[in-house]
Amino acid sequence: MVRKTLIAGLPADDACSGFDDRNADFRGDPIIKVTVRMPTLHALLLVNRARAAGVSQGAYMAGLIEGVPPPPRPGDHARALTALIASTDQLAAIGTDLSTFLRLLPYGRSPTVDSYRAKLAGVHEDIGRHLAQASRFVSELRGARHPR
Repeated sequence: MVRKTLIAGLPADDACSGFDDRNADFRGDPIIKVTVRMPTLHALLLVNRARAAGVSQGAYMAGLIEGVPPPPRPGDHARALTALIASTDQLAAIGTDLSTFLRLLPYGRSPTVDSYRAKLAGVHEDIGRHLAQASRFVSELRGARHPR
């Protein structure tokens, strides 16, 4: 009787018929709890695959519904992230040293000095672009354990 009363209180089936999910943006959408009944083996697979992808079971299922399940994380994800952070730190130090060297480079006018100055300025700009891109990548990798 309770079930029939709840079903009667739900909106008509056509309430969601106008929803166009092709351009839906799910960011910022409130999170709700959903209970799903499935065979035990499927539940175990869900737990294992969500864990392997480094996301919650809800985020994994949301990815399946959207047609883009999160891929499993590589086994060495933490080690790769640590190596990327260390490498980026070293490159930042090199960029700082290069900037200092460019300031100390003699200001005399000679074709050789001008050539070195131009080449090193280009390398310095490349390092800056790489560091900006790598820092965004590192922050995305660090946030990969959180739901979308």
